[in-house]
Amino acid sequence: MVLLKKLWKLIKGKNLKVKEMNRLLPLALISFLISSLSFSQNPDHELRAVWLTSIFNIDWPNNTLSPSAQKERLQNILNILQESHINAVLFQVRPSADALYQSAYEPWSQWVTGTRGQVPAFDPLALIIEEAHKRDIEVHAWLNPYRFEMAAGQYSGLPGDYSKTHSELIFTLNNRTYFDPGNPGTTQLIKNIIKDLVNHYDIDGVVFDDYFYPPGMTLSTDQKTFDTYASLEFVQQWYPDLTRGNFRRASVNHMIREVNNAIKSIKSHLVFGVSPAGIYSIQASAAVNWGTTLPAGISGKDNFNVIYCDPLAWLHDGSIDYISPQLYWIIGGRQDFVTLNQWWGYQAKRYNRHHYPSLASYKLYSQNNMPFPDLENSSVFLESLFAQFHNEEKNDKYNWPVTEIKNQVIANRNNPHNLAQGLIFFNTNTYINGIKNLARHLSNDLFSEKSVIPNIPWLTSLEPGAMQLTERADRIQLNEREQLFANAEWSPLDGFTTGTGVLAEDDRPHVLRVFPNPAYDMCMVDYPVALGERTIQWFSTNDKLLEEEVRKDITTSDIFDLTNLQPGLYSVQIQTENHEKFIFRVIKSIKPR
Repeated sequence: MVLLKKLWKLIKGKNLKVKEMNRLLPLALISFLISSLSFSQNPDHELRAVWLTSIFNIDWPNNTLSPSAQKERLQNILNILQESHINAVLFQVRPSADALYQSAYEPWSQWVTGTRGQVPAFDPLALIIEEAHKRDIEVHAWLNPYRFEMAAGQYSGLPGDYSKTHSELIFTLNNRTYFDPGNPGTTQLIKNIIKDLVNHYDIDGVVFDDYFYPPGMTLSTDQKTFDTYASLEFVQQWYPDLTRGNFRRASVNHMIREVNNAIKSIKSHLVFGVSPAGIYSIQASAAVNWGTTLPAGISGKDNFNVIYCDPLAWLHDGSIDYISPQLYWIIGGRQDFVTLNQWWGYQAKRYNRHHYPSLASYKLYSQNNMPFPDLENSSVFLESLFAQFHNEEKNDKYNWPVTEIKNQVIANRNNPHNLAQGLIFFNTNTYINGIKNLARHLSNDLFSEKSVIPNIPWLTSLEPGAMQLTERADRIQLNEREQLFANAEWSPLDGFTTGTGVLAEDDRPHVLRVFPNPAYDMCMVDYPVALGERTIQWFSTNDKLLEEEVRKDITTSDIFDLTNLQPGLYSVQIQTENHEKFIFRVIKSIKPR
C-alpha cells in the first residue's frame, strides 16, 4: 500500500495523461488505487470491535489452562487488539443460561473451569473490564437471551437446570432446548439478569446476537403459549393482524424494548445493540409494514420468517442504539455484501440509529484450519449455527483472502447511509491470528491510526439521568399480557418462585403505537376507536407532570407538537370521559444535521 501511494503521488506530480499512465499501471490497478485512497482514510470516529466468544473456548477463556495462564492469554489478546487500534470488545458473558461473571440468577459457566456451577479462581468479566479499560478499549457484555442447552438434558441435575425449576419457560426442538420468547416469564427473567449485570459491573454496553426463535419452529412447539398469551391488542403494537408469526415477532420486539428500558433506567448512557442475521426478510409485505422495500436481488433464509425477529421494529421503536447485521458474505456474491450493507445502513439512518455491520474474519480460514483451542467441537458448532440461516454459496464458504475483508472495510466507509462509522469482526482469534494476520494487515493501513468510538447523540447529549425510567413509568407500561406477572418475584438460582397478580379492569391501559419514534418535531398516535373528550398528560422521566390538556374533538388519531420539549424520554397518559385509559412513550431526539 505504501508503494502504491508513492506511485500515485508520482503520477499526480508528473501530470501524466491516461495513455501514459496505462504504460505504468493497468487500468484496473489505477481504478483500485483511486478508490482505495479515496475511501480508506482512517476516520476520527469509528467503532472497531471484535466478538470475544467464550462458548467452546473459541476465543477466551480456555478452561484447560491454569487461572494464571488464562489471565496472561487475555492480556496478550488485548495487547494485540490495542496495537491494531481496536476500541471495543463484545465479550460473551451468557452463552447458555450460564455466567462468566458473578450472577445472582445463573451458575458459573463451564467455559471458565470446565464444570458448570464451579466457582472460578477469578471473575472473567471483572478481569476483562479492568484490563481492557487500561488500554482504552470498551467492553460490551454479549448475552444470548434464549439459548439453553445444545443437547436436551445436558444440564440435568446440574446447577441452573431450568427444565426442572421453570419447565414452563423451556421448550425442546430438534433435541435442543430454548427459553420460550412468548412466555412473559422469559422476558421478566432476561430483564432481571440484565439489571443485575448492569448494576454490578462497569460495562460500556450490552449486546445480543441472533439467537431468537430457533429455525424450524412448528405450531405444536408453542401452541400452549400462543393460546395463553396471544392477543390482538398486544400484536397491534407492531402488526395489523394476530397470526402465529406476528405473535412470535411481537414477543421478541417486546423483550428488546423491555431490556432497553431496563438498561436505561439504571444507566442512561449505556448503549444497547443487537446483531441479527444478515437478511431481513424475503417477504415484501414485511418491509411495506415499515414503509420501505427489500434490497434488490437478495433471497434466502431470513430474520422475519425463520427466526421470527423484526429488526425494523426495534429501529422504529428506538429500542436499540445500534444494529450489527451479520453480513458474512463476499462482495459480489449471491448475497452481495455491498447491497446488504447499504440497505441496512439506510434502514438504520431512517430511524436515526447507528449501523455497524459484523464481518466474517472467521472465513479467512478453512474449516480444518480454524485457530481454535477445540477445533473439532468449535468448527462443528459454528457450521451448525451458521448453516441455519446464513445462506452461503460455494465461494462464500471459507479461506477468503485478507483483501476481501479489507475491501469490505472500505465499502462500509463508503456507505453513504451510515450515520456513524463502525464494524465488528467475528471472531477475535481469527482477527488476531498470525497465519493470515488480519490485525497486522489492517494496522498497516486501514487501521493505521487510532479512532474514537462514535458519539451517540440521543444518549450523550442528554443530562445525566435524563432517560431514566421511574418505577411508575414502568408500571403504567405493563400491557395486559404481562399484568399476570406484574408481582412476580425472581430469586437466585436455587429458589426461583413466581406469583401472579391481576389488576382491576379499569387500571389496564391500552398501549398505543407511536410514529415516528424517536421523533423530532411531531409524533402521531392512532386510537382503536373514535375518542371524544380526553385528558392528555405528559410526564418527564422523573415522574413530574409537565403538561396537561383537554381535547374535545371526535377523532381516531392525535398529533402532538414536540418542538418545545428537550431531548429525552416522555410518558404520556390519555384518559377519556368514560375512564378508558391509553398510554405511550416517545423519545424526543435531536434532529440530524
